[in-house]
Formats: sequence, C-alpha cells, structure tokens
Amino acid sequence: MVHSEKNSRLDNYTLNREEKMASQDLLLRLFKSKLSIINVGIEKLVEHLSDYDVDMIQVDWKPPAGGDPEILKKLRNLNK
Repeated sequence: MVHSEKNSRLDNYTLNREEKMASQDLLLRLFKSKLSIINVGIEKLVEHLSDYDVDMIQVDWKPPAGGDPEILKKLRNLNK
C-alpha cells in the first residue's frame, strides 16, 4: 500500500513537472513574439515602451468617484 501511494505522488510530481514545462514553453513563445499591449490608466508605461517596436493602445481610465469608497456608495444609491 505504501508503495502504491509513493508511485501516486511520483506520478503527480511528473504531471506537475510536465505542466510546468508546458507553461515555460508558452512564456518563451510569448516573449519571442511581437507584443501588443492595452494599457489602462498608467501613461508612464506607454512612454517607456514607445522606444520599442510594440503595438499599444492607451485607455484613459480612472476609478469611479476618484476611488473614494464613500462617494462611490452615494453614487450607487442614486441609481436605486
């Protein structure tokens, strides 16, 4: 019985190792290909990446109510 449990753990390790290798392969392919970026809010990122051959879209977004939870709560209550 102990031998069987040990083999089961080994099989799980092998599977996890194979999954990790597949993930690493995907990451390598991602970073070898041309990047396309959608940047939400932080304009400095676009400034830094403008020197590279990267397709970018800048989305001008700010949190509702300036991120103030009290004002956001009041705004939500207006819609009820």
